Amino acid sequence: MAIETSQRSPIKSSKEAAALMVSTIFRMGHFAVEHSGDYPGWKPEPASDIVRLCKAVHQETLGTVPELVAMHAGLECGVIGEKYRACN
Repeated sequence: MAIETSQRSPIKSSKEAAALMVSTIFRMGHFAVEHSGDYPGWKPEPASDIVRLCKAVHQETLGTVPELVAMHAGLECGVIGEKYRACN
């Protein structure tokens, strides 16, 4: 039997702490633990140029100020940002 988990966080140290907690719990249950794969963290930058541009276009097009929220929605911003530093 294998159980897979994925710890996510915009902060690398928080993600590592969560992975350690999960590992500890599984080891207490006498499971072997293996870590593989990794997604880089991504800290939202609400004052970035792209966010300002998107907000302006939204307001001009729809006439309302958009509400900004950080969420996981399938776009791997950390992966993209790690490859293209100009996006950060």
